[in-house]
Amino acid sequence: MKYTIETTPEEQIALYGMVENLFGTFCTTLVKMEKLRVKSRSTLPVTHEVVGGSDDTSPPKAEAEEGNKVLNFAVRERPLGAEVARGDDRDLAARDEKPLPQKVKLEEKKLARGKRAFDILVRLWAQGFGVEDAEQPDRADAMRNLANGPASFAVLTYVGSVGGLTHAVNEAASAESSDWGTNEAELRRLVLDVAANITQVASILFPDLSELYEYKNIFATPLEDDDNE
Repeated sequence: MKYTIETTPEEQIALYGMVENLFGTFCTTLVKMEKLRVKSRSTLPVTHEVVGGSDDTSPPKAEAEEGNKVLNFAVRERPLGAEVARGDDRDLAARDEKPLPQKVKLEEKKLARGKRAFDILVRLWAQGFGVEDAEQPDRADAMRNLANGPASFAVLTYVGSVGGLTHAVNEAASAESSDWGTNEAELRRLVLDVAANITQVASILFPDLSELYEYKNIFATPLEDDDNE
């Protein structure tokens, strides 16, 4: 069932006018809302003074204020020297209370392992050294085993730490001086000869070890060094 409403021309004109007024009010409201939204997004004005140029070149007051709007950020001051020093003292105190780092313990263990392996080599080397008709050990095989063994790097670390190959031989000989000679002069001569002979064999079988040899007499006094020069 359909219903029809009959209107006169005057009523239709009045209806169109009412719709036009409503549409105009709606558009005006949208424009006002947009202006309010833009205004609310504007940044806060800067609180510092802005030094402008001369009166002839400076922009109008309204434009200057609009162009100098900035965002304020919180600034965290850096601690001064005294505060930093106190912090460092606390850090050092905390570190002093800690046990030795694992790296230091590993280094000490490596040095001890290198000393044991090198002392074994030196004791074998000294057996029958320079003695005619004495039974001689296989020194080349011992050097080869040391160079290819698991303690080779530890030996290099230890020999370097005591000052060189001759110093390391002297350390081993001093611990067993009774087997190396009857007096100090004989012991020193044997130390120098054994160190030189170890270097000769190591130059072929263990070159890294031979590079740690000191070509200067470690027992020589400063006066003797001047005479040799």
